[in-house]
Amino acid sequence: MGKTTLSVNLFYELVCRGRNVLLVDLDPSGHATEHLGFREEYKNSNVTLYDFLVEEANSNSEELLFDSYGGYVIPSSRDMISAEMGLYTAEFGRNTRLKRLLQKVGDGFDYCLIDCPPTLGALTINSFVASDRVMVPFEPNDLSMRAMELLFQNLKKVREYHDSEVRVLKIVPNKVLDTKVAQDTLKTLRESLDIVWEKEIRKRTVFEKCFKEEKPLRMLSKENSSVNSDMLPRFEELAEIIERV
Repeated sequence: MGKTTLSVNLFYELVCRGRNVLLVDLDPSGHATEHLGFREEYKNSNVTLYDFLVEEANSNSEELLFDSYGGYVIPSSRDMISAEMGLYTAEFGRNTRLKRLLQKVGDGFDYCLIDCPPTLGALTINSFVASDRVMVPFEPNDLSMRAMELLFQNLKKVREYHDSEVRVLKIVPNKVLDTKVAQDTLKTLRESLDIVWEKEIRKRTVFEKCFKEEKPLRMLSKENSSVNSDMLPRFEELAEIIERV
């Protein structure tokens, strides 16, 4: 849930700054959808993101939008599990479908955040094509280092083939533990790239509580005085980085 924790909390931090924000849950697992309280919508909705991405539905796209904590969410749904295959077999424009959808519903939003699947498939490529900037959660281990190379290769292809200027805004060390492997991996990454955030999101049990309570960290800490996470200022700083773009 590391990337979802980042997406949901940045969504709410930007809302608290008075921004009009849309969060799109592109991950078939629907963790961001569940985190923000749309569990039933994930299981049963008349109109879904799948309908527009794969079936190219002619319905009113604004039916996808749900109010959430002062912003808006396009939730994921069960049928998104089939979206990867549906996009791969699509005849035309399979990599630009999310971009076209957001051009319809995105007017009026200051920011659109996309919670991507954890794999570099058709859905994630759609998110790259639709985006200006990418914030990459990085769990420090050897597998993540290899995945980072693939990420940059795919971003380069998106820029070449889709006339895009998408680039990485920040690599955010995420779910960080005090282990030698984690610290050595971060040291190697920071020495090779200058876009790695100098701070980190630590692994904290409070994030599991936030997910269970279906609330962002800031909201939970307001309602429950016993919730006092040292990670809240980190999300504030990341929101500031986004606003400076």
